[in-house]
Amino acid sequence: MGHRRALLIVLALGSAALLAAPPAAAQEAKTDPAAAAALFQEGREATKHGDYAAACAKFTDSYRLDPAAGTLLNLADCNEHLGKLASAWQLFVHAAERLPQEDGRRAAAAARVTALAPRLPRLTVTLAPDAPSGTMVTRDGIELGSGSLGSALPLDPGEHVVVVTAPGREARRFTVTMAEGQPQSLRVEPGAPAKPATAAAVIAPPPTGAPPPTGAPPRGGGGMGTMRVAGLVVAGAGVAGLGVAVVTGLILPGKSDTVDAHCDASKLCDKEGYDAAQSGETLSTINTAAWIAGGLAMGVGATLFFLGDEGDEPSAALAVSPLWGGAGARLDVRF
Repeated sequence: MGHRRALLIVLALGSAALLAAPPAAAQEAKTDPAAAAALFQEGREATKHGDYAAACAKFTDSYRLDPAAGTLLNLADCNEHLGKLASAWQLFVHAAERLPQEDGRRAAAAARVTALAPRLPRLTVTLAPDAPSGTMVTRDGIELGSGSLGSALPLDPGEHVVVVTAPGREARRFTVTMAEGQPQSLRVEPGAPAKPATAAAVIAPPPTGAPPPTGAPPRGGGGMGTMRVAGLVVAGAGVAGLGVAVVTGLILPGKSDTVDAHCDASKLCDKEGYDAAQSGETLSTINTAAWIAGGLAMGVGATLFFLGDEGDEPSAALAVSPLWGGAGARLDVRF
């Protein structure tokens, strides 16, 4: 048993280290005025040639490296040329608020805000009054709280997706296409009652033939016992959890870069920046939960494996059931 105790101690220490590993942190924003100026000039050249997609990319990076009001105005202008009216409107509003009263560009930005306002498509989403408690509505991945429901909110023209979820109900998806200057209303409700979750996997001892001989049961020659098999399965779930943690940890810095590029120091963001901030918060939560769940599953799996003897065949069952909303899975081991 000495080698088993040593291995259990090593695995326990490894699990503790995994649990202590912090989630990926957002990278600090850094400025580079010289590079920002060069990118700004490239963006202006692209604008002269009518390449507004390239211009927007240049202005976005320039603003990330040096959040100047003039860059913001140019970014708003190229978004308008690309048909992203709500994004352009929000950027002009932000620029008008940032510029000092005596700056002539402030009046020009305010005029663009006024001109864009009647062109904005606005979508009013209302939730059915009989929707169950805990119902959540998202539009393009952004949650619409009670204050947003029932309000005519500006959107860029094009297709948008609204998803409704509720405890014990199937998710329901709505697609709406917005056109310039055309308001729309959408009444939503969750789907039908969800079907009961079934066990994803059940492990039970195989049927035996003749009854075992009297005396002490054989040890070491009967293959892996059920407890060891269960330990391997639980440890496998732990590896999957740690894989999710690693993947989300790799994605988070990119979300942070997007937030830096589309939000200023006062935390005002355009639509892309706001979406990235919301997505980053969700990924950060998933990342933390995955580290914890993966580490725990690895520790439990190791304990089951090394405490089980070869050839043991106790009655055991392993069930993996998905949690509501796709947030994870529940692992039940019974002996």
